[in-house]
Amino acid sequence: MLRILLAEEQPAMREAVRARLERAGHEIVQEVGDGPTALRRTLDLKPDLLILSLRLPRMGGLEVLRRLRQHDARTKSLVLTAADSEHVAGMCVKAGASGFVSKLDDLSEMSLAVETIARNHTFFPSAPPARHQRDPRNLTEAEQLASLSAREVTVLGYLADGYANRDIARELSLNSRTVSTYKVRLFRKLNIKSLVELAEVAKRNHILGRGVTGAERYGEPTWPSADDGFKVLRGVLDAIPKALSIRDPAGRLLFANKYLLARHEKEETEILGTELAELDALDAVQAAKFHARYLEAVQRGVPFEIELTLRFKGKHLALLYWGSPLIDSDGITKALVCGVQALQGQELTFLQLRAEKERADAASAAKSLLLAEHAEGLRSHVGKLAEALALLGESGACSAASRRAVSQALNVSEALKAQLDDLQALIVNSHAAVPTMREECNLVEILKELIGALEKRYSGQGVTIHLDDTQIDVAEVWLDPRRFTQVLSSLLAQRLVDTKCHGLEVSLRTEARSRALVLVELGWKDAPGRRRETRAMSGAHGMQVGTALAESLGAELVLLSQAPLHLLLRFTVPRAISRAL
Repeated sequence: MLRILLAEEQPAMREAVRARLERAGHEIVQEVGDGPTALRRTLDLKPDLLILSLRLPRMGGLEVLRRLRQHDARTKSLVLTAADSEHVAGMCVKAGASGFVSKLDDLSEMSLAVETIARNHTFFPSAPPARHQRDPRNLTEAEQLASLSAREVTVLGYLADGYANRDIARELSLNSRTVSTYKVRLFRKLNIKSLVELAEVAKRNHILGRGVTGAERYGEPTWPSADDGFKVLRGVLDAIPKALSIRDPAGRLLFANKYLLARHEKEETEILGTELAELDALDAVQAAKFHARYLEAVQRGVPFEIELTLRFKGKHLALLYWGSPLIDSDGITKALVCGVQALQGQELTFLQLRAEKERADAASAAKSLLLAEHAEGLRSHVGKLAEALALLGESGACSAASRRAVSQALNVSEALKAQLDDLQALIVNSHAAVPTMREECNLVEILKELIGALEKRYSGQGVTIHLDDTQIDVAEVWLDPRRFTQVLSSLLAQRLVDTKCHGLEVSLRTEARSRALVLVELGWKDAPGRRRETRAMSGAHGMQVGTALAESLGAELVLLSQAPLHLLLRFTVPRAISRAL
């Protein structure tokens, strides 16, 4: 008889399966209801057979099987699921399952499968369809599904079941932005544009249900953990006091050394197979940027480096991610050794250098303005002296010698005025190299003050301006507050005047970038409400004026939507040293 571990999310189903197996004389060593627990307990207890569902919370059933194979677990497995398509059966074969039984069949089918597996045979009612390499642009729907990673199909199952992004993130212990990244990938790979189409794909292929996972794009890692050379490499990386990992050509985690595990406070079984976007909670843009650089390094067989900024455990971090390929004798990249290096020291240096530069520029600009004012004053005095000398020379009250002296003095004054004109031009041109007078400012405070002034100006119209500042990563920056206030006040006032609306909704988002820079995105759109009159501010002339104002600030004005009108001001400024990490 067999020692069996049962992993099923539904208590009633677990009870029915346990009762039937015990009547047949088998021993149920443990019952579990989620993927991570099923993985840990299988590795610990080493049962003869693991019976598991595809709908396991937090980690899909096929993902559990894939990670067991990475650990060289000898436990046989039987997948028990409501999905009964040949496509799903094929995924079970690829993941290493010993059998596949649909919950839609009688439980006697499961008993037959257990007995068959006990005799060292496999149990698959239908043979899985063969896969062929074809141009990705001409893939069938089944081939598109087969191209999805395990976690992508897991997310597909949740989305098809109607789960919201935040609920999927909670179920799978992910960041909601990471779930959004998977959603974008699913739409692209399946060539769909809506959740309705996604649900139809899932329904047609019997992939409804959370936790269903699929085949991997690159197949299983070609360097299994049982390989002696791979074990030696793991041992070396584990001994290095830095956070290091090994990832397969698709970017999935094969190994994490103890320092990386300590950094994330995770067990190895919890994070094996994850991508960087999942592990470090990168947003969609960062994840796409990293993934593109990673795949390029795999294709070319060369190392790579990329700087990213993120929040980790509540702290803002600037990090350098790097990878170096492990290439076999045929020149094929089998995996990448990857690491991460904190750039806090470098970022602090950038902060200090930028602060010194901004202060020096401000001092230079102030001196230039002061010199220009003095040159203008001196030029004025020389002009008045020349006028007096000219009057004296014309009066006829002086001798010929005096008139000659006056004439010479006039020539000197004209030469002096010419030299002062040159000096003033040099000063102005020198000041032009410093187009703004930046100061250490708090963006939120400046914006709130500006909004208060606009509401006061248009109080007779009952105007209100709502500010959303919930997406602030960094508030303290180097900025020319006067120019910023003038430009933004003109842009917002233009919209209020053009629409005669009740108000605006303004949103401020800032994102810390590496090298002590901050991306600022300031958007505004009409607040909901009745409009008395609307003129085409968004026409060619209005946008030209807005673009010119934005350019004077060194910013870009972006039209996000025409109806309703939604504008975005985007620019990058240095981070203030008060935000030193």
